[in-house]
Amino acid sequence: MPVSTAYRAPSVGRALKILEMVAESHGGLGISDLARMLGISKGTVFGLCQQLEDHGALTRDPVSKRYGLGPLVATLAGRGFVHARLRDLAGPELSIAAGAGTRLPLTAGAVGKVFLAGMPPARLEQIMAQGLKAHTPHTVTDPQAFRQQVDQVRRQGYALERDEYLVGVWGAAAPLGAQAGLPAALWSVGFTSSLTPGRLEKIAASLRQAAQRIAQALSSPDLPG
Repeated sequence: MPVSTAYRAPSVGRALKILEMVAESHGGLGISDLARMLGISKGTVFGLCQQLEDHGALTRDPVSKRYGLGPLVATLAGRGFVHARLRDLAGPELSIAAGAGTRLPLTAGAVGKVFLAGMPPARLEQIMAQGLKAHTPHTVTDPQAFRQQVDQVRRQGYALERDEYLVGVWGAAAPLGAQAGLPAALWSVGFTSSLTPGRLEKIAASLRQAAQRIAQALSSPDLPG
């Protein structure tokens, strides 16, 4: 009887199974959930999830510690169901949507700070180690000051920018989290001349409320489709 010579990699199969289970969950899965469902040790699951997170296939919510699908999965999936659902739910809250491929710097501006605040500390340090580029005279380039800004964003749930990426442009952003399988944010920008004192903070509060409505809809098991 011939013996199969096909190469088998159990860790690859387990990693794919983790992605499948996380994708099918409504609110993400933690290490204990995955270990129980796979029937393997928490240590093994943690190692696999850490590798998947390092490569962007998973993202971990800093509060609930649950894993959701990361940006790598969304990129590979293209216009998959998850992306379409996020777009449909966020659409009524938006006047303009940044299309696929739109690029913004992570280390300058409100959107970048929102995304960095949702990353594991080790990943934040890796990105900062590549350098904090000065886009304008107001860009924060001191590592300690930048860490403090990211920590503040993590605490307050929104980020502000004042001339950090473009001179004369202020903005605010609020995270949508990773419930939809990819990191996303709501972002509002305006010219400095059009923003009266306190206006930017009011915009940030409105963005947070909109983000909460979208996140609630994303986590609902009763979504159509």
